[in-house]
Parts: sequence; C-alpha cells; structure tokens
Amino acid sequence: MALTGNINESDLIPGSVTPGEPLISAELFDVLEDVFMVTDLEYRVVSINTAGLKRCGMSAEIARGRHCYELMACGPSLPPHCPALRAKASGKTETYINFYPETDEYDSVKVTPLYKDGALNGFVESRRNVTEQSRALSLLCASEERFKKLFTDSSDAIMTLNERGFIDCNPATLKIFGCESREEFISKHPSEFSPKLQRDGRQSTEAADEHIRTAYQTGRNFFEWLHLRKDGTTFSASVLLSRIDLIGKPILQAVVRDITAQKRAEEEIRNLNKQIEFVLGATGTGLDIIDGEFNIVYIDPSWAEVYGDPAGKKCFAYFMNRTEPCPDCGVTRALNTKQTVVSEENLIQEGNRPVQVISIPFQDESGKWLAAEINVDISERINFEKKLIKAKEEAEKANRLKSAFLANMSHEIRTPMNLIIGYSELLRDYTELTPDQLKFVDVICNAGDHLLDLINDIIDMSMIESDQFFLKKKPVDLVQFLDELRNTFTKKAMEKPEVSLIIGSAPDGAAQFIFTDPTRLRQVLSNFLGNAFKFTYRGEIELGTRFSGDSLEFFVRDTGIGFEDNKLDHLFQRFQQADDGIAEKFGGTGLGLAISKAIAEHFGGHVWAESVPGSGSVFYLSIPYEPVQESGGETSLESAEYSDLSGKKILVAEDNDTSFEALSMVLGHEGMLVLRARNGLEAVRAVDINHDLAAVLLDIRMPEMNGYDAAIKIKALRPGLPVIAQTAFALNEEREKCLASGCDDYLSKPIKKSELLRVLRRFLTNSRN
Repeated sequence: MALTGNINESDLIPGSVTPGEPLISAELFDVLEDVFMVTDLEYRVVSINTAGLKRCGMSAEIARGRHCYELMACGPSLPPHCPALRAKASGKTETYINFYPETDEYDSVKVTPLYKDGALNGFVESRRNVTEQSRALSLLCASEERFKKLFTDSSDAIMTLNERGFIDCNPATLKIFGCESREEFISKHPSEFSPKLQRDGRQSTEAADEHIRTAYQTGRNFFEWLHLRKDGTTFSASVLLSRIDLIGKPILQAVVRDITAQKRAEEEIRNLNKQIEFVLGATGTGLDIIDGEFNIVYIDPSWAEVYGDPAGKKCFAYFMNRTEPCPDCGVTRALNTKQTVVSEENLIQEGNRPVQVISIPFQDESGKWLAAEINVDISERINFEKKLIKAKEEAEKANRLKSAFLANMSHEIRTPMNLIIGYSELLRDYTELTPDQLKFVDVICNAGDHLLDLINDIIDMSMIESDQFFLKKKPVDLVQFLDELRNTFTKKAMEKPEVSLIIGSAPDGAAQFIFTDPTRLRQVLSNFLGNAFKFTYRGEIELGTRFSGDSLEFFVRDTGIGFEDNKLDHLFQRFQQADDGIAEKFGGTGLGLAISKAIAEHFGGHVWAESVPGSGSVFYLSIPYEPVQESGGETSLESAEYSDLSGKKILVAEDNDTSFEALSMVLGHEGMLVLRARNGLEAVRAVDINHDLAAVLLDIRMPEMNGYDAAIKIKALRPGLPVIAQTAFALNEEREKCLASGCDDYLSKPIKKSELLRVLRRFLTNSRN
C-alpha cells in the first residue's frame, strides 16, 4: 500500500495518496495487529501504530525520530538485505522474511515508498509475525526433501501404480528387476515381473489383482511374493502396498524388498533346528525355558514326545510329577543369583534317568528374567563312575595284595639271606681261614651283598610304582655322613689300586646338621659311587658337594668309560642302561638310576649327568638345603666307631635258632652278654626281671606274642630302654609300624655286622645301662 503527503502524522492521516491507493484512517492505523510505521527518507520514524509501540516497548514520544532499525532490533544500521534499502533504490514495494535467532522467530517485512508531488518522500513499513507459517513451510520442504531422498536413495524398490500398471519407480527398482530405464519398467502390470505361478500354486495375474484390490479397499496390504527379473531369474520379496490419494484420485505405492537371503537364512535355521532336535533326541538332552513362576515358556519337541502337552502345567508338575517346587531348585537359584547353576536330578517319570541340569538365567526383549534349562543325560557317566569306583577298589585290593606279596617275598628272601651274609661275615671275621678259604668267603660275601642290592632295588621300584615310597627325614651330621661314605668305599677302592677315591668335605658355610633322609641320600650317592667304580679302571673317583642357590648339590666325578650324549634321554629310565652291552659285560638291572631319580624327586630335587665318551662322567644330585641348629642327640662317628661295648647285657628276642646264633656270636665277640627270648612273652618277662639290660634286639615275627605288642609292653615297663626292631619285612609301612609301637630304631634283615654295631654304639655310648 502506498501513501502520499507530507511526512508527518497530520499530513498522512488523512492526506493525499498516489492514484489508485485507498485512504487509511487513523482509527484503522492504530488497531491493526501488524506493525505499521512511517519513516522519512533517512528511515526515522514519523508515525508508529500501537502494535509497533508494543513490539519495540517504547512510547510514541520516544519512538518518534529514532531510526526504524533501532526500534526493530535490526542492528546498529540497516542490514544490506533490508527491503527499505531496496525500496529506495527500486522505487517499488519490497518484501523480505527476516529471522531473529535470539527469539527463533520470523517476520514478513514489507516496505512501500511514499511519494509527494511525484517525488519520493518516505516509506511505510509493515511487519507481520510469520513464525508458525515459516516453520510449517520449512517442515513441509524438509519432509518433501526427505521423501525425495528416501525415494531416490532407498535400497528397496519403491514404485507407484494403479489398476493398469506401474506409474513411477526409483533407481533401486531398476537395479532389483534388472531394467535399464524407467521407461522400460512403467506402464507394465505387476504380473509381468512375476513367474506364471506363485509358490502357493496360484496364477500370478490372479493373485496380483487380488492383492491390489485388497490394498485399495483396506488402505494397506503386506505379503510375500515371488518376483521375476528381466533375465528370467526369480527372487523372494516382501511387498507393502499402501493407498495414496493424489489430487482426489487414489493410487498405490509399493515397497518391494528382496528377501532371498532372509529366506535362505530361515531355511538354514529350520534345517539347523531339525539337526539340533535330532542331536538332543539322540543324546537324551532336553531343552526348556522356565519363568520365575515355574511356568514353561518353551519346550523342545523331544520333551513333548515323552511328557505330552505342557500347557497350563508348572515345570515341577510336568517333569517331576510334584505338587510343589523341587527342593534346592536350580531355576530359582539361577534367577536369584543371576548366575549359571549346575545340578543333577533323577527324572522320576523316566525310571529315575539321571540328568545334569544347567540352568542359565537371561532376560527376554521385555526385560523379564527367564531360565533356560539344558538337561544332559549322564547315565553313561554315572555307569562309568560306578565302574571307576569298582576298578579303584579292585586296584586298591590288588595294591594291598601286592604289598602283602612284597612283604612276604621280602621276608622269605631276607631270612635265608640273613643267614648267608651273617655266617659269611662270622667266617671271615672270627675264624682262622687259609687264604683260599678266605677268598671263597669273600666271594660269598660279595655275592650276598650283590643279591641284597638286587632285592632292595626290586622292592624299592615296586614301592615307587605302588606309591608307597616315603622319605624319613631327620637331623643328619653332614660331616659324619660323608665320613661314613668314605669308610664304606675305601674298601671298594682297595680292590682297584689304580683308582684313587676322593671324598670331599661339606661346602664352606654349610651347617653341621641338615634335615634329610640319610638312608635314601646314602642310597643315591652309593649308587653313583658304585657305578663309578664299575666303569672306571684307572684315574680317580671324586665325591664332592657345593651350594647352588637354595639347593645342596652332590656330584660324583669319574675318569671311566663315559657315554654318548644321545644316551642321556633314557639313562634314568627303568631297565635302561647307557649301552645294550653293559648289562652283559658289567651286570646290573638298570634300576639303580631310575630309583635314584625317584628318590631325588621325593626330596624335591633332581638328578642329571654329563659325560665325555672315553674321558669319564659326572652324576649330580640336587636336594633342598635344610639346615638345623641341633644334632638331635645322635652320637658322633668317632664314638660310634670306637666306643667299647663289652660288658653290656643285650636281650635278643629271636625264635629262629640259626639267626640267634649269628647275632649271639657277633655280640659275644664284642664282649657283650647275651640273653635270649624265643617269643614276645618271654621278651617282656626278661625285661621285667633283668633290670641291667642295656638294649633289646626284637624280632617282629615271633610266636605267642609278636614284636609290635612286645615293644609296647616293654616300653611300658622300661621307657628308656633302647628297643631295636629286627625284621625281614623291609617295606616302609613296616618301619613305620615298628616305630609307632615304641621301637627306637629298625634293622632290616639280612643284618650286616657293621650296621648292627653302629646302631648299638649309637644307643649304648655313654649309656648308664
């Protein structure tokens, strides 16, 4: 609207206007809801209506004379896009949509030039809030843009059609159906892109028309369809038909999605489910899902075949024929703890078939907690466990029989061996013999020692195999221990004058006493030294000791024949020797090193060897170093070797006459007085009567009363009297049993004179008896 006249309110309202424009009254000017103001050529406000004053928050007196951009918060000056500038330049009405980011609002701004006498005299500016309209328009444009982008960029085929055929399509349609252009696709009926028959056997033309009619009638139709590409291949698709009213005329929009991969996956899942069901059925495994109220949510077909329809039944009633939940229910525990629970149950309705139940808690899509139960048949495992228990019992029985056999064999072999070795030593040490006779006796003694070593090795290996091998640790004087080895093998060294024996001392800083099993430690080192003497003809044999970290190492070095490196792998195995010809040439069973290895491992240590063929070998034993501060009261070697035993009264409880005579002769030659008891009862009476007894040598297997019971009664009468067991039973439990009965020490037959005297001297030196 253009107004003319002087640029003041009296001239404007009313005033002259340009031809063709109506006259506006002051009343109308003030009641308009839009902002109206009149400005001069410098854009200063001449007049402003009530809506404008309200908008700028000023009175008419303050607003007049100010620039319009000050009132309307357009900035410090007119912006370049201001329609007032353009109206001044063009001489015509200019419009602009102005956005105010502070308030997130839009104004429609219209500026009309004012003329007086044909000359530009000012402007009339109107402003209308068009925020709602602008937003709606923006949303409409955005929606249209999104739809256009969706239509163009969608990977699904989108097309429009009517009763006659397709009207339009997107690029994905051409790609899916294998068409080269839009013109090639449109105007064709859907049946032309379908095989003759659908999967249900219906004609595609008939089925397509039916689906189209349904979509027109209901507004929407979703179904699966078998489509045909241009190249003749078919594919499965999901089709959504939606009715759209376009300018009062309804058409259909079709969205087609290729679901070939989905159908293939579904088929694979169906096949997999069949396979799973087959496996579950074949293995007797059942799968079910239970909720917190014991309702059956799912059950696999194998369960249903056995138990029937689960509808309306609780799991405890369905499976266990119970009226209340099972005690310690795995489902309840799994749902309470939110952890997998494994339990075992017997299915009562299946003849108490045992199953392992794995209850796995999980949440469904709604967040509800459920428990999946996997029931695995464990009948074979239970049967196997029963067989295993039976086999274990039979093995334990066989082990007991084996132990009894070993004990009897030990007794039966050691009893005659005791006589052979004992009387041989008596001949050699206490009888005047000719040189030839002495030679013969030495042969018998050596053969007896060799046979005894063989028996000991066999028994040791049997105990190792039956897990009856134990160590008997106690404080041991390391210096005395090495001296005893020196004395023992000095005699052996005398048989080979070209071989020097070197027994080293304890390593610097070693405690005098260490905690170990002296018998087994001596056995290993004696085996190493014995082998060294066996395979060394000249040079030297050395036994040494050293520290290695927290271990005490013993080594035996020789200058013997040695062996190849490839023999190390089986050197410490049973019945193995460095060379197949060694047994034939040197003898031996191949058990010594295997037993040494087992002993070392029981110590918590290990053995190994090094060798240079033709130059010698070194065998090592490493055991934990366990020093002790006190000796445990053991008599030193010197006192044990040379202390005088004459005058000591000894009771020998022995029912075997020849065994007693052998012991009596040894003790008598040492000046001791010997009393005899033929059974355990006589031994107890003798101790009760003879208060001057110094010690008792107590056989274990005797009539009337055995040695165990006799030891208990003797210790009750004389707690301080040394009782030394002597037995042909040489197993570990025999020693334990003797010591548990009160015996102070243990001698296994055959009893060598040196060992007998060593033990007696240890107990009788400085004795008051």
